Amino acid sequence: MALLINKEKKEFLILYAIVGVIVVIAYFYLILKPQVVGLISSFSQSGKLKKELSDTITQIKAMDGLKKQLDGFKSTQEYQEKKLPMEKEIPALLEGLSQTAKARGVKIVSIKPLEPQAVSIDNKPAVYTAVPIDVTVRCGYHELGYFINNLEDAERFMKIEEITVEADSNNPRIHNIKILVYSYILQEK
Repeated sequence: MALLINKEKKEFLILYAIVGVIVVIAYFYLILKPQVVGLISSFSQSGKLKKELSDTITQIKAMDGLKKQLDGFKSTQEYQEKKLPMEKEIPALLEGLSQTAKARGVKIVSIKPLEPQAVSIDNKPAVYTAVPIDVTVRCGYHELGYFINNLEDAERFMKIEEITVEADSNNPRIHNIKILVYSYILQEK
């Protein structure tokens, strides 16, 4: 009988061991494995999100620099547009030319705008127009030099194309001077 009890006990213990192993295996496959896989997937997604966040922060910082660069371009454009007046501003341009001459002791005999010439580059539509201005003045060499310097440093872009100097037989210090000045204006958009 003792042998029978031991045999029943052994079978009972084996049954408990088998049930325990089945419970452990079921726990691993049904509960623990999905959680481990989910955790590994979360770590992978976390790494990707950290990289995306880092890239986004870098782009935001770059965007600030780009905004500053855009502001710089806008101010440069405004400056350049001031140097190239619109067609309606030609009278003001001529008045500025006259005031510059007066400030340097140059007597203007005549200022005559000539026929404007559209300027196109590389067969593209003209963006600006060249306006030749025939200016006749009376002054000395030094005054002429200051006048030309002021024209070059003027707010508006001007180019001196031609200068003709003739001596005045009545006054050797004063000369009759013809200057062909080109100013440039923006085309109307």
